[in-house]
Amino acid sequence: MIKVKLQDMMWQKRIKSVSELSRSAGVSRQTVDALYNRADQVKGIQFETLDRLCRAMGCWIDELIEYVSDEVLEQQSQIDVVREEDSDYAIFETRVDE
Repeated sequence: MIKVKLQDMMWQKRIKSVSELSRSAGVSRQTVDALYNRADQVKGIQFETLDRLCRAMGCWIDELIEYVSDEVLEQQSQIDVVREEDSDYAIFETRVDE
């Protein structure tokens, strides 16, 4: 699976909105919005678009997208389940202490 890290990169570069990045990169707002909000549904991206986004944010392509194997995704999924269980406990524990 290809993971798009646009949200993280925008946060690191202090880019406040999809519209701001769209203007500075010269990429349509719809394209940036899709990569930001629905990256798991995007079927592909043109090299020109990647180039413009990287130039606008001053980043390398591997900071914007990465390949994640199915095994890693499965491991992350299992870790997230454990975190949710721990989080529920922590919330309960906090409420008891109050």
